[in-house]
Amino acid sequence: MDLQSKDLISIKKNLIKNYRKPKIKKENPSLLEYRHVIEEVIRHLPNGESRLTVSEYPFPVSHCLHGFGNPDLADREISDRSTSQGDKEIEKDYYEEIHAIEKALLEANVPIRLADWQKADRKINDQYQADMSKLFTQSNRRSYAMQLWDGYGIPWRFKDDFIHIIWSPKDVFGAPIISGWPVDDFLKLLIRINIEKARDFASITQKYQRWLKIGSVGIGFVCFLASILLVCLWSFIIRKIS
Repeated sequence: MDLQSKDLISIKKNLIKNYRKPKIKKENPSLLEYRHVIEEVIRHLPNGESRLTVSEYPFPVSHCLHGFGNPDLADREISDRSTSQGDKEIEKDYYEEIHAIEKALLEANVPIRLADWQKADRKINDQYQADMSKLFTQSNRRSYAMQLWDGYGIPWRFKDDFIHIIWSPKDVFGAPIISGWPVDDFLKLLIRINIEKARDFASITQKYQRWLKIGSVGIGFVCFLASILLVCLWSFIIRKIS
């Protein structure tokens, strides 16, 4: 693994450290359930550690790329038509990673859920139902693979003095959106984004400390009133007994 790949991996891992983990509904499947699949893919994929990374919790690509600008509607439309955008070798790497995840899901016998509208209709002949079920299972497995890539993939790739940013397509049959940034521009923007995040974090911390102090004073005042009330109540009981 070259120096540039290590740097790009460390960038994502540093972002993960400051990522606030969302609450997970246990009744619904989460990306955490498929962590072992990603570990298997990393072991078998060439230079897997520079293309995917396993962390305590999957870190969405959208958070990694926050500040670099989302693809616009025109880019999405081109992507939905499966038209290539950006460096061909980077795009080939993306497809290789998706296919590797699909294969790992299949070999691990991960159950692929079908939506209600994808399930068989008793009014249609058995062969057609079997064919459609197979088609939907394959497309949903691709969707699973893309979601796993969004959670564990490293969306920055260094090539020819450029940092190439990868956005997954919205459609399972779409093409990834890839844009190249000169290294200097990428690092300058990344520094600016991190400075803004540090300022936001400092501001939130100050507000938290302020409300913590207000809360402490309020709790102290309530405890004081409660103690007075208890003393009065105890005095009243004593007088009644005597």
